[in-house]
Amino acid sequence: MPLFVRTPKGMQLTDAGHTLLQETPNLLALAQQALERTRLAGQGLIGQLDVGLFGSGVLDVIPRILARFHEERPEVKIVLHNLTKDAQLQALRERRISVGFNRLVPQEADISIETVLHEPLVVALAASHPLAVRPSLRLSDLEGMPLILYPNVPLRGLAQEVTDAFRAEGVPCASSRRCRT
Repeated sequence: MPLFVRTPKGMQLTDAGHTLLQETPNLLALAQQALERTRLAGQGLIGQLDVGLFGSGVLDVIPRILARFHEERPEVKIVLHNLTKDAQLQALRERRISVGFNRLVPQEADISIETVLHEPLVVALAASHPLAVRPSLRLSDLEGMPLILYPNVPLRGLAQEVTDAFRAEGVPCASSRRCRT
């Protein structure tokens, strides 16, 4: 569609040319806005942050981290995805999430891992149990006691960490049937 026609005296705008001329300020403003939004998105100040999470971590540290992120970047929409550890790793690789929160994530060449919190292990005992009055326990105090651990899953998790801790202390657990997963 022609925007102008040549005349013996120069040129003359067509109706399409007049329309484009009237829209030029809008086009320039949109181009400037697109440039600015692109710059802000490149700096992580606007857009969307897809976050994978799973388990009890959502009760304390993750909300604090995400609240601080939101304070610093209020124009970024935070979208939470409830995903297992394995699903988070896959989603990271497929770029469906930007960050994932989980415990005991295995080292993998294509995934960057950063520890955000160290947590103590705790034992739940009935209030009437003789060990319940102690302020702290050693693994050897639990020798011979049946333990209930989180189930084993394809990726290393808390159950393996606990049984490895017993093994490292030389306390029978994982090799016997007393540790149930």
